[in-house]
Amino acid sequence: MSRYSSHPWVALSLVSLGLGLGTSAFGAGFQVQNQSVRSSAMANAGVAASAEDGSTIFYNPAGMIHLDRQFTQNVIFLAPKFRFVDSGDSTNAIGGEPIGRTTSNGGAAVSPIFIPSGYLVWPLSERFYLGLGMNGPYGNRTEYDEDWIGRYHAVQSEIFPININPSVAYKVNDQWSLGAGFSVSYIDAELDQAVDFGTLGFLAGVPGVRPSDPRYDGFSVLTGDGWGWGFNAGVLYEPRPGTRIGLAYRSQIEFDVEGEQELDVPDFAVPLAGPSRTRDATAEITVPDTIHLSAVHRLDERWTLLADIKWTNWSDFEELRVEIDEPGASDSVQPENWDDAWRIAVGTSYRFDDRWTFRGGIAWDQEPIPSDLFRTPRLPGDNRWWFSTGATYRFSRSLEFDAFYTYIYLDDYTIDNTEVATGDAAGLPIGSTLDGDYESDAHIYGVSVLWRF
Repeated sequence: MSRYSSHPWVALSLVSLGLGLGTSAFGAGFQVQNQSVRSSAMANAGVAASAEDGSTIFYNPAGMIHLDRQFTQNVIFLAPKFRFVDSGDSTNAIGGEPIGRTTSNGGAAVSPIFIPSGYLVWPLSERFYLGLGMNGPYGNRTEYDEDWIGRYHAVQSEIFPININPSVAYKVNDQWSLGAGFSVSYIDAELDQAVDFGTLGFLAGVPGVRPSDPRYDGFSVLTGDGWGWGFNAGVLYEPRPGTRIGLAYRSQIEFDVEGEQELDVPDFAVPLAGPSRTRDATAEITVPDTIHLSAVHRLDERWTLLADIKWTNWSDFEELRVEIDEPGASDSVQPENWDDAWRIAVGTSYRFDDRWTFRGGIAWDQEPIPSDLFRTPRLPGDNRWWFSTGATYRFSRSLEFDAFYTYIYLDDYTIDNTEVATGDAAGLPIGSTLDGDYESDAHIYGVSVLWRF
């Protein structure tokens, strides 16, 4: 018998590998930048200083002092495309066995998501303002065919977030204002992937079982949810009418995620891995803090220029660890080792007349994943360019409508990711490798209504 058959914890480690809430559900690439249709039309340039609608509650609550009593509702549709093509060089299953080429040689992740958000601003006096925001600052969905070549890394990844953000602003004088908010956040995640019991059975000498054959795969579904809290604060300075500078900070949020893993084990693999079962899983997840610096300058009665720079503290994101509550099961540890990331944007708005305002912007968004070795198919990505345009229609003083479109462009990039064995399984060749190229882009659309009352 192979040494694999005498160590059932090898199978337990196998099915926990890659199940950490990794780049798919809690990684850098799943930050949702689009929290306002109006700001999205300018590639989010100047969002910490523009204070054009209630989304300033999220970006810089100090901006509320420039608003009247109002409610803003945004609905944004994000349609990214990820297409993988296997290189044929080093993609393999556990133990270095080749993955059968009868399966899909490529994979197209279809991952459309809706991003709703709403903001209420309520002045209490000339100096004090209250606000309440509900949005989703993080979110992701990718879904591949169940028999694609990277199925042992990911099939479906989905996270549903809710962030509730009550805020207050204080007008110090005509030039300075301060703001702060408290965030209560909830996440609900699901991660699915195939489990390569075929190769495990082949290496253990089970008769008739073929390595990495979809007919002998098992399947794992990891679900979890949790709560976390944080805060945001900002300052807004207006050196002269029409010119504003905003500086805002949003804290990290720690989530205590609790859930379960449903493991489907084929009959032949029961002696190796035990029967199909559900087992508890827990994780502590931290999303990073950010700093935003923005500037807005009105050139004249028609033209306004906006600029923006954002820093995200991804260098604290070194690993993700999921604990599986079962005797003999090792923790699932996904090394990340990400770098801090920057986002730079410039934009403009043009007031055509009393009814119409047209907007546009461009942004460069840095990906914090340090190399191809740490990129995974749950959320592949690289540095990207944003090209945005949109318009505002003022139906009346009380009612305004916005719409925007953004195209996100990425150069082709590669992935060379191997699941890492950890805990009791360290040193055993049980991690599969995915090596190939990705083509990606995205289209984003949105509409909103602003109601003053």
